Amino acid sequence: MTSAVVAGIGRLLDVSGHWMAWNLVLALVPWVLSLYLFRPTRRPGAAWACGALVCLLLVPNAPYILTDVIHLPPSVRREPSDAAVLLVVFPAYAALFAIGFGTYCDALRRLTRYMAARGWARSPWAVELPIHALSALAIYVGRIHRFNSWDLVQEPVDVLAHAFAGFTRPLAIAGIVVMFTCLTVGQAVLRILLLDRLRGATG
Repeated sequence: MTSAVVAGIGRLLDVSGHWMAWNLVLALVPWVLSLYLFRPTRRPGAAWACGALVCLLLVPNAPYILTDVIHLPPSVRREPSDAAVLLVVFPAYAALFAIGFGTYCDALRRLTRYMAARGWARSPWAVELPIHALSALAIYVGRIHRFNSWDLVQEPVDVLAHAFAGFTRPLAIAGIVVMFTCLTVGQAVLRILLLDRLRGATG
């Protein structure tokens, strides 16, 4: 079994290692920016506004990782050993999804806390729901039309044209709505779990 697991790790790194690492970097960048930009003591200004805009433009890259589930079936079929599937493929994808969605939720948590502390938002939902909606739309444009975050700067007309065109296609609308629902429900559940854990630690 050990040899099968080692071989499975080698195959996973060889076939999927590059795109997994790249997508993780793209997911971590907005989270790292949120650590700096949305500190309670951070004062807003022109530089802060530019950084916050960059963070918001990049933040859909984190939940975008969830759509990498399309690579899971081929990864499973590629493995001749069930041990490699159970001990390599599934854990690797689970970690990928957890990091992607976790960084997304934590970046939004920091943003909403920052805005609420300054009286810019009365409820987390006022901040989170628009970002969920924009992220769902960005994920559609990225996954289906293969645009990247920087294309919004380099080719804004093409990106916006494809984004708006999605609202004329029932299947695209359904996909955007499903992703928006997953992001909204997922973050709400994660927030409750984290709050309960914090309360238990301090109770």
